Amino acid sequence: MTKLEALNIVIGAIGVAPVTSYTSSHPAAVNGRVNLSRFNKEIQARGWWFNRDHGLKLVPDSVTGKILIPDNTLSVDAVNPLLPIARRGMYLYNSDAHSFVFENAVLVDTITEVEFDQVPVTLQNYIARAAALEFAIIEEGDQHKLDRLDRMLFAARSDAMASELRHGDYNSKHQSTTLRVLAGIRPAFRRF
Repeated sequence: MTKLEALNIVIGAIGVAPVTSYTSSHPAAVNGRVNLSRFNKEIQARGWWFNRDHGLKLVPDSVTGKILIPDNTLSVDAVNPLLPIARRGMYLYNSDAHSFVFENAVLVDTITEVEFDQVPVTLQNYIARAAALEFAIIEEGDQHKLDRLDRMLFAARSDAMASELRHGDYNSKHQSTTLRVLAGIRPAFRRF
């Protein structure tokens, strides 16, 4: 699916005829682009198999000691749970040291915003349908149309989640409780 096809799904939700250019100046297309862009970022921020990077090594600048976070990074988390880092602007921040300066490289898990046309088709459809429903709610509010769009969104989200499960390599053996049982640690379940 192209960005233009997704935009036409969004504006079609309120009965606007398809546009021939993604950069169309039609008021519905302008608002639809904003909605599509917002939902693209919002849905990708959840983290999916295609936009998660595990154990990415970020190296401090040799002069300033600051670690620049890569462009389009939606989320960054230290692999080492004992290293309290946070994102502040485009740099990593060490909240224990109250400093942007790092002496060593840091391993992080990231979620990156991928260009829409590089997103898998099931997620493109989910993003477009979510943006379309929101657009119809804001612009129109016809309950019959909203119900139909909601059913389409539900189907698209189901397809996206099925793709996540298929490609995400999830395994119950990787859960902390399962690992404790396999390691013979008793009790396997923590009590809080």
